[in-house]
Order: sequence, then C-alpha cells, then structure tokens
Amino acid sequence: MADWRLVFHHPVSLTLATCEQVLNSVVDAPVAVQIGELAGNPRDFYARPITMTGERGDVRVVFTTSQSMLDASDPAPIITHANVTLSSATATFATRVAIWRALRTAFAAVGAGDRTLLSAAPIVDAADAAGEVAAAMALRREISAALIEQVAVSANITITSPRVDIAPILAANQRAASILSVGLYDCGLQRLPASFSRFPNIESLWLHEDALDASALRGLSLPKLRQLTVRSKALRRVTKDELAGFPALEVLRLSDSPLESLDPAIIDVCPKLVRVYVEDTPLEKNDAAMAELRARWPRMLWRYQDG
Repeated sequence: MADWRLVFHHPVSLTLATCEQVLNSVVDAPVAVQIGELAGNPRDFYARPITMTGERGDVRVVFTTSQSMLDASDPAPIITHANVTLSSATATFATRVAIWRALRTAFAAVGAGDRTLLSAAPIVDAADAAGEVAAAMALRREISAALIEQVAVSANITITSPRVDIAPILAANQRAASILSVGLYDCGLQRLPASFSRFPNIESLWLHEDALDASALRGLSLPKLRQLTVRSKALRRVTKDELAGFPALEVLRLSDSPLESLDPAIIDVCPKLVRVYVEDTPLEKNDAAMAELRARWPRMLWRYQDG
C-alpha cells in the first residue's frame, strides 16, 4: 500500500516541542528527533529541516517540518509546515485510519487543523482497493466539503485528484467573476461541468485530464483567456471550432500528448496567438504538417526556448 501523506495547517505559535509531544502521544515509543544543518544568510533568514520518526504497530510515522529563524540563537523559530507520512507494507486500511484520526485529534488540541483531505486521493484509492466501501464514501463526502470550503472564497482555483464530482465545488465559488486562473488536474473529466461557465474572465486555464479531448472546449466562451494548457491521452486533434471562444489566446500548450493534427485555420479565430508548444507529440515529428503550420503561422514560436 502506498504511503499516506498527511498535512496539518499550523498556527504560528506551534513549536517543535509541541509537535514532539503530539507525535509521542500517538506512537508506541518516544520519537527520534533529527535536526538538520542550519542554512541561510543574515539578510533574509536561516532555516533547518526537522524530522521526527516513530512507530505505531507496523506503521512507520515520520513527521517533517522546517524551522525558520533569524539566526542560530533565535528564541522563537517559526515552523513553516507540518507533514506526516505513514508507511507500511502490511498495515490494514483500518490501522492507518486509526493513526490518522489520532494525529488529527492530537494536532487539533494544539490548534493545528487537518488539511489532508485537500490531497487525499491515495487514501481514497486505498479504501477502494481494500473494499472499504462505506469508508470510501465517507472520505469522498469529507473531501467534497473540504474543497467547497476552500474554493468558496478562492481568488484562483486549482483542484488536483479530488476523487469527487467537482461540479458542486466549482458552483460554490462566491467570487466567480474575479477568478483569473483555473487548473484542473486528474479530476476524471470527460467534459467540463456546466458550472465551469460561471468563470467568464479566466485568463489562464490548465487542463490535465487524460480522458478530455479538444471537443470539450467547443462552445466555451472565455473572451479574456490568454494561456491554455491541455494535456490528455485523448488529445489527438484541435480545430478552429474548438478554440473559437478564445479570441484573446496568446499561448497554447499541447506538449506531452498524442496530438497528431492542428487546424491551420486556428489563427483565424485566435489572431493574437504567438506561442504554440507541441513538444513530444506525433505532430512535432510530422515534417509535412509542421511545414504547413509554419507557412501559415510565420511568426509563431514553437518551443519554450524560442524567442
């Protein structure tokens, strides 16, 4: 079973001693504390990595953080993050969940909230693999609620591997008109949800969805969109009709995909287009197709290092 990575949102007042106390309340024996070397400079700040390691049954519990400080004698160093990794080749799903819950309770008692649900895809996958149907459903409900809470007031939206329907998450945003960028990664999409139309002023859009092809863009109107990135195993051709709703588009990234064809007439509906990236695609290796595109788009830059 893959490692579980737990993330805790900490208050500024959280100290190393408090973290050690929390860990010791969960593991079988006192944790081993490893303090790394101090690095930095007097103009900015110094930092050093911290690792605490313990065991609970057959699960290895590893806490990692970093301390930021003014210098080696700083009496109040700041902890910059609080992450825990649960590792085991034999532990059951229920055993890992019990440790996660114990850590959640212990960290909550010192004011550190659990942020794991915002990146809990491996845990949901583990529940599915273990046949823990009820647990998987409960996790999905919790993930959806956590993402809705986060996205509701976000200035920009990024959703990665949620394992839940993202339509209600997008619908929950209260600042739709002011959203300038959206990134959807591994959300299991075959088409964009209807709630996506709530964001007409997007300037940057990233779609990394293996089942999403260019037809999902057809009919979408984003008049201010300047940068579009699509990475998908289903992306084989892009036509002007699929990009017609993006008249301000300047940068189109389609690299690392099975892209075979780009409609030369795209430039008619995207007249501001100046960069098109198709590295590591079949199209890039098709000399005749690329020659036709270069002839039609003489000022276009085709690689990141160009220009």
